[in-house]
Amino acid sequence: MGHFDKITPNPIDDLAKKVSEQISKGQLDSAYSMVKTELHAEFATMPLAEKQETWAALSKKLEENGTLPKLAAAWLSDLSTEFPKGTEVSFTKSQLDSIAKNAKDPFYSGFAAEMSKQFDVASRLDKVDGKIDANEIAAFKDRQTQASSDKFADNIVKNVEKYAATSPAEAYSYLSSVVYDRTKRETPEEEVATWKTIDEKLNAKGLVPKLAMGFLESTFHDQPVTSTQMSGIEKGSSNPLTKELAGFIVKEFPKIGTVDYKLDEISAAERKLYTQKISDKH
Repeated sequence: MGHFDKITPNPIDDLAKKVSEQISKGQLDSAYSMVKTELHAEFATMPLAEKQETWAALSKKLEENGTLPKLAAAWLSDLSTEFPKGTEVSFTKSQLDSIAKNAKDPFYSGFAAEMSKQFDVASRLDKVDGKIDANEIAAFKDRQTQASSDKFADNIVKNVEKYAATSPAEAYSYLSSVVYDRTKRETPEEEVATWKTIDEKLNAKGLVPKLAMGFLESTFHDQPVTSTQMSGIEKGSSNPLTKELAGFIVKEFPKIGTVDYKLDEISAAERKLYTQKISDKH
């Protein structure tokens, strides 16, 4: 029976353990390739009933160690490569359910059933249109090895604090970039929750004032800005980071923009002075 012969103790357990170890190192592709290669090597000599039993035993172990959903994402990515060149790559839930019901190979039917369970998340990472498109297939696969929301926030805030010590503009640009990149792999509800976690940690570290000055420098360079401008951005922006920083500037406008006698605007000189003042406090 090849890889799964009786000479190897607990072959199913062994494969599940190796898969878990690979994925814990961020090596989802190699873990998936291992499962695909070893299973199909075994399936080549098994009658259908035995294939189904083998898949049932393995999938149970993979579900127990939390790797089955991750492997399903890699399977969907692999399956998407079978589309003819130039055709739209997408899957509906009914298509996945059909594969789960009708595919003779348990490798396909099993992973299709698992992906059907995760359809609601995978199909809402980009356009909410009732299908998993090519962008969402890639994003869903990538999210399997990303850090949790809390760990992601901790790492971001640590880096923002480092950048803000020397360049608020660099800190703002970094934060804006990584938060935007993460949103590609999150549902709308997850985006809100992740930002809430990041925001709480930024405020706890007192980093919002410097980020606000970095936002002004990056967005307006040395051009003056008015309270009316900032208020409009706060009210009109759908970006939670932009909304918060603009709101902070509106709130703190009397402290930032009234050093010179142009009381209705924040000049580049006033921005730099305020940045220096908050830096001196730390």
